[in-house]
Amino acid sequence: MRPQSIRQFDLFYLAALALSALAFLLGYDDIVASVEAESSAAGLQMGANVAIGSFAFGMVLYLLLWFLVSRRRVGIARWIIVLLFLVNLTGLRAIFTVGLTVQTAISLLSLLLSAVAIYYLFRPETKAWLDERAESPDTSLADPD
Repeated sequence: MRPQSIRQFDLFYLAALALSALAFLLGYDDIVASVEAESSAAGLQMGANVAIGSFAFGMVLYLLLWFLVSRRRVGIARWIIVLLFLVNLTGLRAIFTVGLTVQTAISLLSLLLSAVAIYYLFRPETKAWLDERAESPDTSLADPD
């Protein structure tokens, strides 16, 4: 049975992903314009497809990491989540230079929810649950609830 800390991780992590998707949708036009400007400066023609593809790739990666931690109990995936969170923190400077808009407020809230989710990944009961899996690997894809 999954511990309460993993259930809390699920809640906060997936909420953070949902807010990230909302921020992407709200800032879609600005994101596409930015991709087009940066790519044309480099002599390339990229736009909406690159923005959508990059976002979709990121979401698939984050969902895969969630699955690996929450369902498959792969401990290394939590460290990758932490690493990606730290990389995302580098974007804080850009958020504050743009000013507080609805999109930046949603992005900040998403970062906050991610931080809370990471907190639950390092609770003692989570560590014990992940270590238990490492000691006796289960090869089935069944839900470990």
